[in-house]
Amino acid sequence: MSNIDFPNSPNNGDTYTFDSKLWTYDGEKWETSGGSKGQKGEVGPGGGEKGEVGPTGATGPTGGKGEKGETGTGATGAAGASGVDGDKGQKGESGGAGLQGNVGPTGADSTVPGPAGPQGPAGAKGEKGEASTVVGPAGPQGPAGATGSTGPAGATGDKGEVGASGPSGSSYANSDVNTHLNQPTASSGQILSWTGSEYDWIDEPAGGVVQSVSGGDGLHNSGTAQHPVIYISPGTGIGVTTTTVFVRMSDFDTDSLTEGSNKYYTDARVNTHLNQSSAAANEVLSWNGSDYDWVDPKLTTFLYSSTSDLPSASTYHGAIAHVHAEGALYFAHGGSWNKLANDSTAVSSSSETTFTADVKFDTGVEEKFHTYSSSSGVTSFDCNNGHVHYVTSPSGDITANFTNLGLTAEYTTNLTVIINQGATAREVTAVQIGGSAQTINWQGGSAPTGTANGIDAFSFTILNDGGSYVVLGQMVDFT
Repeated sequence: MSNIDFPNSPNNGDTYTFDSKLWTYDGEKWETSGGSKGQKGEVGPGGGEKGEVGPTGATGPTGGKGEKGETGTGATGAAGASGVDGDKGQKGESGGAGLQGNVGPTGADSTVPGPAGPQGPAGAKGEKGEASTVVGPAGPQGPAGATGSTGPAGATGDKGEVGASGPSGSSYANSDVNTHLNQPTASSGQILSWTGSEYDWIDEPAGGVVQSVSGGDGLHNSGTAQHPVIYISPGTGIGVTTTTVFVRMSDFDTDSLTEGSNKYYTDARVNTHLNQSSAAANEVLSWNGSDYDWVDPKLTTFLYSSTSDLPSASTYHGAIAHVHAEGALYFAHGGSWNKLANDSTAVSSSSETTFTADVKFDTGVEEKFHTYSSSSGVTSFDCNNGHVHYVTSPSGDITANFTNLGLTAEYTTNLTVIINQGATAREVTAVQIGGSAQTINWQGGSAPTGTANGIDAFSFTILNDGGSYVVLGQMVDFT
């Protein structure tokens, strides 16, 4: 008897016919409903005729599953009826991605702009940048404020400098004197006389009328001439009761006069009055409130009590003035007085400066860096030399000790150590500030690894949180 060759991978309900028997697969095994065929009986004695076939015996119990027989070579039997659908199998693994299709034709340009997308949320506020040492351009002058109420009158200011001399008046020439004295009517040898209303020229009278008198003499006119004349000799004084006194001044000079209280001026007296003996070369004359004084013109005082006391800026264009109430110096330009910055508010190139508003630079900012060679272990990076430190040919891993940081509480800054690596990569493995060890919070939670023969930038953001430092570290590979 040949072995039964059941189909491989049957489904529940599949059937198979072999040796006139129908087999059905129940999901676990093949079963048949027909009993086994009985053995053929032996031939009876006597050579009788073959008896009739006996009745079919009762169906025997289902036999056990036989071994798989050899593959038959008979013709394929008819397909059995479809079995009941089996349970749905598990989802198979996804197949590999198919090849990309050809690029479709380019669509026509749209002339209608798409709607604007919604505005994204505001980004987090960036860290405050480092203080700049470059002076920003002056902002535009704001509009003039409303005029305030008039304040109380200020104290009287210091007396101003002596003004420039006014223009000279018309000169009084000799010809004017001649006209006033009627000189054109005079004849040679005549003398000047007063008629009671004007000057007149007369002949000098004969004896008895012109008398010589000595100092202290009293004299009255007893002559009969119309114009009595008294001649006074040099060095004498006289009391006269006459109507007219004639003095020939050609016979006198100032040495002949007794000054009394009516003094005449000399160069020496002018020098004394102006304290000329105290003057140094190139000094100018000034009035100090009680006397003349000589001062250095470079130290001339231009003091005003308040800005309301300043003169017209248009009239005094280019002038400078000190306003005491403001404690500041002003200069006149463009029709207004402009305040100059004091040292406490001016930007210095050699000291720290705090800006309380945004700072803009039109041409960029340059920062100094310092170079270190063959560094290893604890290495001091002086922040007075800049905040960028360049290390070449390191001989070992580095503990960065940042000195002279000077970071104010509630301020932050960025420090960078750039390592130009050799064949063996080195890292910044620890950070100190002024010799005090700090905890590094590395990006991603773990310390980075350097890059052999590359350039690595170790950047540290430092925050002074009330006197305690927060250090954020990261490394960027620029191989």
